[in-house]
Amino acid sequence: MEDPERYLSLWHRGASPAEIKRDNLKEFFAWAFLNKSFCDPDDQEELEEYINTTEIMLGRKLEPGRGRAIPLRVTLDKVKTLYRPLLWYLINEPKEHDADESLGIIAIEIMPVSFRITGAALKKDDLCDEVLQILQQHGWEKFILVSHSYGSVISSHLIHSPKTSAMVGPVVLIDPVSILLHLPDVAYNFTCRPPKRANERQLSFFASTDQSVAHTLGRCFFWSENILWKGDMQGRQWTVALAGKDLLVNTEAVGRYLAKDLGRERPSEDHWKHETWKGQGLDIFWFDELDHAQVFDSKRGLENLVGVVREYSLMG
Repeated sequence: MEDPERYLSLWHRGASPAEIKRDNLKEFFAWAFLNKSFCDPDDQEELEEYINTTEIMLGRKLEPGRGRAIPLRVTLDKVKTLYRPLLWYLINEPKEHDADESLGIIAIEIMPVSFRITGAALKKDDLCDEVLQILQQHGWEKFILVSHSYGSVISSHLIHSPKTSAMVGPVVLIDPVSILLHLPDVAYNFTCRPPKRANERQLSFFASTDQSVAHTLGRCFFWSENILWKGDMQGRQWTVALAGKDLLVNTEAVGRYLAKDLGRERPSEDHWKHETWKGQGLDIFWFDELDHAQVFDSKRGLENLVGVVREYSLMG
């Protein structure tokens, strides 16, 4: 954790340090690490250990008692939604496409985060089972896994699942939200940041408050299940594409985390932003001027990503 003060503040909705006291943090840790909505007396010893470790990282003591800060507990907080007219969903109704068996591409749309009138998001094991059925139906035993944004959560599940992990070949993660998910940025930026800039207002209205999206993030999104660590990718070929102006993800922190211990030459602290794609182990693409998802509007970015998938496919 690079900035523990910022970590505490954003996990408490931007509160000042003076308003985050020991009991506030205990309440947050009870949710984050113990999956509880309250501080169980039986957990006090463990929670005190977390507090003591946090104080060491902060370099200061936390005041006793409770301040005015309110912890951000995504799966417990009230789900904020805005209703849309039926016309909105009719416009976004998916269109059927003829399958081209020669392409060898299976594109899976995750309906609960695609602005549809649909059911609740599947639990991770059920989702992996359904993806496995799709792969078996097409006779696939190995595949390149490409995902964007929330899709990186699905990627995490497929990589972690003993039923599908061995089938996953090279991986391409574009604007992933699942790396360093224990940091507050994704949760804070998506659910409670007061929108100011145009892109933040767009995110808030069209995504964060959509009924299905908000329910998925507020009741079906458990960070400990969804997070992807570097250690999970040992022995794999994988490419991560990051946007320098991502309004959701702290991509600077993600990039530094990924680049650490790569064992390559380091001419500067941000060397990882400029390295040539090698196709061995981990590669990072950094798009300095792009926001979340804008890589698909960038000719250079899109060509790079398509080239990576093509090279991975040629490697067999």
